[in-house]
Amino acid sequence: MPQFSIIVPIYNVENYLERCIGSLLCQSYRDFEILLIDDGSPDSSGDICDRYAKEDCRVKVIHKTNGGLSSARNVGLDMARGKYVMFVDSDDYLNTPDALQAINERIKQRSEDIILFGCKNENASTSISYISRGGYDIGIIDRGDKSTTLLHLYDTNNFPGSAWIMAVRRQLIEDIHLRFVIGETGEDYYWNENLLYHAESIGAVDLPLYTYVIGRPNSITSGSSVSGIRGMMHAVSDWRSKPDREGFTGITRFLARTYAISLMAWSNLDKKGKKEALPLLQANKAILKEANMAIYIILYHIISLLGPAIPAKLTGWLYSIVSRR
Repeated sequence: MPQFSIIVPIYNVENYLERCIGSLLCQSYRDFEILLIDDGSPDSSGDICDRYAKEDCRVKVIHKTNGGLSSARNVGLDMARGKYVMFVDSDDYLNTPDALQAINERIKQRSEDIILFGCKNENASTSISYISRGGYDIGIIDRGDKSTTLLHLYDTNNFPGSAWIMAVRRQLIEDIHLRFVIGETGEDYYWNENLLYHAESIGAVDLPLYTYVIGRPNSITSGSSVSGIRGMMHAVSDWRSKPDREGFTGITRFLARTYAISLMAWSNLDKKGKKEALPLLQANKAILKEANMAIYIILYHIISLLGPAIPAKLTGWLYSIVSRR
């Protein structure tokens, strides 16, 4: 049983894949497996995967018909044997050879269910990068009070919105039978909401260990879509169905922010898309009131009186305010 299972979902990324895999194989900490899930790539990505698998026994490849990011990740989860699971998107990479070593040191010290870490954003066109996540107050996190930690993550704009920003104890994932929702984008919100709710302990490494590549043409994360709103509202609806969520204000506020993001995305849809997504927004607007923050409560009342069209035009301003908290 390796310490880490690193799951890499792959689709049509032949120009980025070698950098991604190379950043994993060069790690100074070597007790890991790499699960390359080729999701029916039409380019040479599958051949690149096979080459690495022949060169290193820690690399395992699954070729499957195209089913989307969630499907590929779920295949990786079914294969994983490691004590901890990590995800790395195939156009991203670990930006230091000591990334796994740093995470493992935290595991050795405190053996937490979830270990967060920092990251950089890198522009695919210009290669300009900047630290986008980090500045964790380790003193607060080390106290071990989960509610306080979740509020700290929200208040410092470090609440995890992506599956790749953390290492997760695999036993936790299996105990709650968690998998990614098929047929939706924005699937990471549901994943993270459930992990943070069920985890007994949350830790962090305050180093930017991961590089997230933005602005890549044809990236699956680019653009607004009904599917993305459906994924975000699925997370909100699931959270609101949990009967004992009152003690986890940080999650509620993060999902209220997620609702604001959904409003921004909705404003960019065509007429058909807006009509399809509107019932989802209307059904879940109460998350704004439940966040118990004035700015979200005001937004809730505006939507209730006027519908989402006018407040959707203001959510860029709203998001800039709550993101600075």
